[in-house]
Amino acid sequence: MGDLALAVLKMSIISLVGGIIALIGDNVGRMLGKKRFRLFGLRPRYSSMILTVVLGTFVSFMTILILALLSSDVRVYLFSMEKLKRSLQELREERQKLISEINFLNSIKSSGQLIYPMGSPIVVTSVKAMSDIPELKVKIREAVRRRVTMISKLLGKKLPEEYIEDPVDLSQEDLNALKSVLRRTRKRYVVIAYAESNTFLGEKVKVRLKFAEDKLIFSKGQVLLTIEIDPSKPPRYIISQLISAIPLIQEAAIKRGKIPLPDKGGVGGSIDPVDLLSAVEEIKRYSNEDKVLVSFIAPEDIYMTDEFTIKLKVIPIEERKDITSPQ
Repeated sequence: MGDLALAVLKMSIISLVGGIIALIGDNVGRMLGKKRFRLFGLRPRYSSMILTVVLGTFVSFMTILILALLSSDVRVYLFSMEKLKRSLQELREERQKLISEINFLNSIKSSGQLIYPMGSPIVVTSVKAMSDIPELKVKIREAVRRRVTMISKLLGKKLPEEYIEDPVDLSQEDLNALKSVLRRTRKRYVVIAYAESNTFLGEKVKVRLKFAEDKLIFSKGQVLLTIEIDPSKPPRYIISQLISAIPLIQEAAIKRGKIPLPDKGGVGGSIDPVDLLSAVEEIKRYSNEDKVLVSFIAPEDIYMTDEFTIKLKVIPIEERKDITSPQ
């Protein structure tokens, strides 16, 4: 049975069940009206109305329960929708990462076996103590290993296991300089690991380190942007308006010093799908208003190399007179 036929069958069953419920409710109401039944001393008319509502609620509940038992689609809609939304967002982010990797690999395939052009970033992260150094080394090694493994598979080349296990030649001079700085201070530092020279498949990547004091980009609770939304518009239009504001925040973050992450393909700044849909529902509650304001808020302190999400706050227009743009 095709998808269309299955959908028609399900809709027919649901419609039939709805008709049966309506018929049962009508007959029960008539029966109770004729018997002039009294509930808690109320007049028969009101007693009949209360019993009809109670019975209708019970029948509706049993109908939903039966449909949930019989249909996996109904169970998913009732109990797993939010989880599915989060999974969908994760899959979209993973898809974007894979697209970035594919584009890179296609460029590699057309230009030979170059895996890292000179100066290209390998890892961008932050450290604030000597205890972070081992993790930094692991991040660099794993990033290069992933790149080497993917490119070798794309080109159909088998590489020595010892090369794949340790394809990195990390500058000990730069590492010692970073350790010296961390010993003298408790401040947080941004570290950029980059390729010292053009590196081809089969060669160890000579990795140099640049580091500088990290700085706060956005504070927790800071309003990053506030826009006007027409709540009478369809949900799809409202969602597009909210999403189209994200590049403005990302641009403001870059101006403040936010560093793009090479393994993420951007500076961050996403909205959780659950928060997005909740904001749209809240906006639609003000459909009788001409405009509402929506503020984009930093949920926590955001530094130069942090990934970050954005929280949304819906504000009735009369509560705010100005529109704030990212500074």
